[in-house]
Amino acid sequence: MKKMITNKFSEQQNDIMRTAFLTAYPKIFTDIDYSMEIFSLMKNLVTQKGFSFQPNQFTNAMALEIEARHKAINSELNQLIDKDTLVIEIAAGLSPRHLQYQSYDYIELDFKPVIEIKKSIYSDLFYERLNNTLFDVDLANIEQLHRCLITILKHNQHKKLLSSVKVYFGI
Repeated sequence: MKKMITNKFSEQQNDIMRTAFLTAYPKIFTDIDYSMEIFSLMKNLVTQKGFSFQPNQFTNAMALEIEARHKAINSELNQLIDKDTLVIEIAAGLSPRHLQYQSYDYIELDFKPVIEIKKSIYSDLFYERLNNTLFDVDLANIEQLHRCLITILKHNQHKKLLSSVKVYFGI
């Protein structure tokens, strides 16, 4: 699984992206909307990007934790979000949350290969219109992340801003 996507990505970036891909699997054992569709489409796409997966790397052991975390964030979001809110999800990975909140202004940030895969998934699921709300950024480069956020916020007309940052602990 230590196969590099390309030589331009560091081991840290690869570990973060690999975790995003592997955490998509336990979601299929939950009732989180779009999880099965995202995982099914993701597996072929990430293999094309240079990742290889062994059956023992996929585990459903984290399903309960991932589902609880997903639903807790959604619960908070439901209390805070309205039509005047912009949500920015940093390190969005393959979370289906954007699909669940597609009627709101929602932006996702992640590494370029993850965003490319997400765009392909959204297109395959007939949500291509969401692709212009996906931004690739090197999340390990604070200066680049800062510039990306400044650019997004410069054009922001919303009264409220919510940000979700995912923290991965590896599998």
